Amino acid sequence: YLVEALLRCHEKHSTYVMLHSKALHQMDAAVAAAQNFTKCDADTQALQQAWQLAVRAEERSAEVLIEAWAATVAGADSIAMVLQDEQLLSFFGDEQLLSFLGDWAKDVEVEVTCQNATVLALQSQALAASALDRTAWELMQEVVTFQALALYQQQQLKKKRLQHVALTDTWEALKTALLTAADPGQPLGQRLAAS
Repeated sequence: YLVEALLRCHEKHSTYVMLHSKALHQMDAAVAAAQNFTKCDADTQALQQAWQLAVRAEERSAEVLIEAWAATVAGADSIAMVLQDEQLLSFFGDEQLLSFLGDWAKDVEVEVTCQNATVLALQSQALAASALDRTAWELMQEVVTFQALALYQQQQLKKKRLQHVALTDTWEALKTALLTAADPGQPLGQRLAAS
């Protein structure tokens, strides 16, 4: 579900970018027609037609921007939901985490008798949290890209003075989820330490 929401967001944004580019091109054509209008052989019909095309292209661009923003809001809600409600990070399997631990697990077995169990548990939890960070790196990259796209759209909405709903802070949701995973007092942190 998350991947679909992000793909839909990127698709709508790409559509907006293309239509916005077309609107800018139409506006350039209208400006060129206005410059030609000041000459002696003025063609009012060509100027009016160029202006109408530019206005319609800009209106369509604004409509698609609102659609793109709606997809972005839905994507942000999806990201926040899977991180908070569905606890996406808790679904990273033990196999994924242990693949990052590599030879460390073998070294731990040798040192178990030499260390205090609390120290060993804390080291294990810290290593597992680090492995989770590396496992979640791709998700973090998606969130950063998503935030940049959302910021651009938000700037365009403000520039065009279009009303829009607020966006869920996906970066904060990811940060909270990672901090929770790194906390040995939280269930996910305890599970990581046990893995």
